[in-house]
Amino acid sequence: PLVIKAGGTTIEDATTAPALFAALVGLSRQPGGVVFVHGGGKAVDRHLERLGMTSERREGIRITPPEQVEEIAAVLAGSFNKRVVAGLNMAGARAVGLCLGDGRAIATRKTTRYAVDPGRVGEVIEEGVGRQASEASTSALLPLLVANGFLPVVSSIGIDEGDGGFLNVNADDAAAVQAQDPNGLRLLQM
Repeated sequence: PLVIKAGGTTIEDATTAPALFAALVGLSRQPGGVVFVHGGGKAVDRHLERLGMTSERREGIRITPPEQVEEIAAVLAGSFNKRVVAGLNMAGARAVGLCLGDGRAIATRKTTRYAVDPGRVGEVIEEGVGRQASEASTSALLPLLVANGFLPVVSSIGIDEGDGGFLNVNADDAAAVQAQDPNGLRLLQM
């Protein structure tokens, strides 16, 4: 399967979205299929603004206070993901909306790699780093869906392997890890 990642701006643009969805549908019908990973930062910003919450970024990442993570998850894994699924299904796909934590598609934990505490920001757990040697950072869920003719649409919301809470994970990181999957996935960013 080919892993394709697109930012929310590309998806929300009325001039680019139809062509993107048509291309994804076409690629999903090719041998190997497609896994689509999406961002959605501007949709999150608009939602938080409507709630009177401010968005803060440092070191290139969104600071995700515990009081905002559920709202961010509601947008990325909820309404935004379902709009993408609906658009792809209307274009002829058999799209299935997921987040990183569904079926443990991609294992995540709260990050500690920044100088500041970014709150509920997650990172992908690499194989062998804080995991049993037999556990991979990705599960067989996405390749299984692709093999059965579905187009997985994956939001960048993880579930912390430590406390079970939601994590906001960089979509580029999530896509890159999925593309390194031992099942042979390849990455294309848009």
